[in-house]
Amino acid sequence: MWKQFDAEPLFGIQRQSCEENGVQVTLCDVLLDHGMLDADHVRIFKPDAFFSARIVSNPPKSVDCLVIVKKDCPGEVMIWLIENRDIKNREGFQSREIEEKFKTTLEWLDEHFKDFLTTVRLVSIKAWFVTTLYQHMNEDVQRRRFRGLSLDVFQSRTLRFGNLPVQIEPLLSPQQICYW
Repeated sequence: MWKQFDAEPLFGIQRQSCEENGVQVTLCDVLLDHGMLDADHVRIFKPDAFFSARIVSNPPKSVDCLVIVKKDCPGEVMIWLIENRDIKNREGFQSREIEEKFKTTLEWLDEHFKDFLTTVRLVSIKAWFVTTLYQHMNEDVQRRRFRGLSLDVFQSRTLRFGNLPVQIEPLLSPQQICYW
């Protein structure tokens, strides 16, 4: 199932973790092998490394990580698209730019993972916007403000990947992927 990821161009954009801008999404222990990524069950790709490697004057913006997790049911996978953003205030929150990154990555996923996706059953695709916004506030205020932000900005917009809806989900850092 993972064989095509061991060749270029996808091999060169694989990573051991999903970290950007000082914000990290970790993997739970079941997806690790002695503290390292269990490559038999999970792969992490860096889409912007793909675009940066191309000789293009203005490469498209994409999310920070694409994580594919093989479920315990044979042939089933889950995908996470993750944008990590260290934001100090709401003015640093550019919803259109963030949404565009997810759209670009979904198009890239459709184009460059098409063969892989025909050999598996995609159970779900999640779009996480993980941020440090409001982290300096106490937990109650943080939740209220963040809930308002997520409802204001992303809840009204749903992207699609094939027949699956993709809702951008704003989350406070830190986050962890824990499904197998």
